[in-house]
Amino acid sequence: MIDTVVLGLSLLVQLAAVGFALGLARTAAGRRGWILIASGLGLMAVRRAITFFRVVSGDTALPPDLTAELVALTISVVMLLGVLAVIPVISRFRREQEALAESEARLGGVLGNMVDGIITITEDGRIESFNRAAEEIFGYSHDEVVGMNIKMLMFASDSDRHDGYIRNYLDTGVGKILGIGPREVEGRRKDGTVVPLDLAISEMVVGETRLFIGALRDIGARKQAEDALAESDARMRLLLESTGEAIYGVDTEGICTFANPACAELLGYEGPEALVGRNMHDLIHHTKPDGTANPLSDCRIHRAFHRGHSVHIDDEVLWRKDGTGFAAEYRAFPVRRDGMPLGGVITFVDITERLEQQAQLQQAQKMEAVGQLTGGIAHDFNNLLTAIMGSLDLLRRRVMD
Repeated sequence: MIDTVVLGLSLLVQLAAVGFALGLARTAAGRRGWILIASGLGLMAVRRAITFFRVVSGDTALPPDLTAELVALTISVVMLLGVLAVIPVISRFRREQEALAESEARLGGVLGNMVDGIITITEDGRIESFNRAAEEIFGYSHDEVVGMNIKMLMFASDSDRHDGYIRNYLDTGVGKILGIGPREVEGRRKDGTVVPLDLAISEMVVGETRLFIGALRDIGARKQAEDALAESDARMRLLLESTGEAIYGVDTEGICTFANPACAELLGYEGPEALVGRNMHDLIHHTKPDGTANPLSDCRIHRAFHRGHSVHIDDEVLWRKDGTGFAAEYRAFPVRRDGMPLGGVITFVDITERLEQQAQLQQAQKMEAVGQLTGGIAHDFNNLLTAIMGSLDLLRRRVMD
């Protein structure tokens, strides 16, 4: 009876162990190993089943060894407990793997949808990852570049410096470009063309593996816009410098923000830089024609700017650096953004010569008028003399007769 119980328990324990091992073979990593364990346990269970049924059927030709069966039962229990102990570990490992896979998928989704190109490389320059934005920037697919040296994306001059940077950092721990803000570089596309880039490099250590992360942004459109703006600024500056009319700009407090050479020349300064940053009202409107102070609050241009009006003044007196004044025709135009005053643009010309010419013209016109008046008087006097001479002639004839 004891043999039957021991054999039955041993058989049940072994079958349970086989079942758990097969379950692990279906779900856990190392499937082949678990299948081998389940197979071994299954063979032991078959042997135990044969012995069990022989004992139950009353076959006493080969009586079981009770001690051996107890040892076998103990081994079976230990094996079952071992399999059961592994199950939580495997379950936890599976959850961690699933969490890691989910995290990697989330990270991959983030990197894949980033506007910036993200490239990771090893210490020897091999590309480990290459996101979708990097594919669009360089024209290579992920599979084409992974495992290749990063220098395939550089021109010769940059690739030589790159090797030096990496060696210097690994040798000294001092990074000349690592962790420093974006810097402009030139990348090489798959078709060999140049792509201007902003590049920032950082470092990441995973276990014993050191990776360098490069964040790249295509700045081609920005460079084109900057070049177009620079060309426009150069053209505008050329126009301002070429005109003979004095032009300067001020902010809402009357501080000069720019001036052209003609402005500096007319005001007696060496160059526009001597005017920028200075209060133009204090420089050129500091007195009234009668010599009294002319405060900013009385300035017609300042008041007009804050009202958003333009001003045309043809009787202004401006003052040079040496303290001498000159007559000027003065035009001021307000600058506004979204209804808010930002300052103004002022143009002026020296009209001293024009006033002198006008004065000369007026004098000539006066002389002409005097001449015309004199000629008229002489004509009228000549007519009067003619009448008098005629009357005298008649009197003479009468006297002679």
